[in-house]
Amino acid sequence: MDRHLRQTYPEVQNSVLSSNSAYGAMAVQGMALAIRVRERWPGIQLNETHPKLLYYALTGNRYPKFETGFATWLCRQFTPQIDVEMANDHEWDALISAWGTWSGMTGRWSKDLMSGVDNLILPAGSTTYFWPDA
Repeated sequence: MDRHLRQTYPEVQNSVLSSNSAYGAMAVQGMALAIRVRERWPGIQLNETHPKLLYYALTGNRYPKFETGFATWLCRQFTPQIDVEMANDHEWDALISAWGTWSGMTGRWSKDLMSGVDNLILPAGSTTYFWPDA
């Protein structure tokens, strides 16, 4: 549809913006995926994460450019420690997000940033946002 509109109206083609090309596209796609996952598995635990900010909250350091040694820090956070090869920061984001979700679901982290927040629109149903306590 977007391609058709851009081709049909070339003089204003820049006003046709795909959500995937927008800043924050991951939020749009994440919500779309959450809705589909909830349709398939109605009782699934959905947890929001912010991988790079989570790293900062845990270490006090900005997320550096991804490198193999950097993945070692994340593997050491697991109990027992794990040894996982990660090729890029997308894989790192997925693993730290899974770890954060596990940390909340097992009670290691008791803080849920969604708890007590009113007036939210939740198209995919209830979610959590587990966060480290300290």
